[in-house]
Amino acid sequence: MQSAAPPCSSIDPELFFPSGHSRSDQLCTDAAKIVCSTCRLQDRCLEMAMQEPQPLGIWGGLTATERRGLSRRSRDLWCGSERLVERLAAGEQLYVRPPHRLAVVLRLQQLGWDSQRIGAAIGTTLRAVYQVRGQTARALAYLRVLGFDFPDAPNGPKGL
Repeated sequence: MQSAAPPCSSIDPELFFPSGHSRSDQLCTDAAKIVCSTCRLQDRCLEMAMQEPQPLGIWGGLTATERRGLSRRSRDLWCGSERLVERLAAGEQLYVRPPHRLAVVLRLQQLGWDSQRIGAAIGTTLRAVYQVRGQTARALAYLRVLGFDFPDAPNGPKGL
């Protein structure tokens, strides 16, 4: 039995290579991170991008700048959004760094967590959670415009 293709293979690759720092480029970045958060290969993709440095693009849910910011120690400790969510759901309290917040907040929302619980679990303010939720909603709307099917997303077609 063959495994399913990664979600990035069904979307325009340009999404993963925003050209600058404008609002629309940030929207592309956020949307790409959401796509990465759905991928079972997220950790492997990031590992590959770290071993053979990729100077551009979103790989494993991180931008080139975010990847360069990982120290050798934090690279060894890094885990993808899905593993962070598993740890949080198991009751662990973790500080979730900004590059990972978008995907983690999205996943916790899907599990039915409210904003206050999310903020307490990931070590941030309620205001920061609301900002991430706004980013997520805009990125999901953009993905829907691009035709990316994200049925289990908050504010998505199933209305979570």
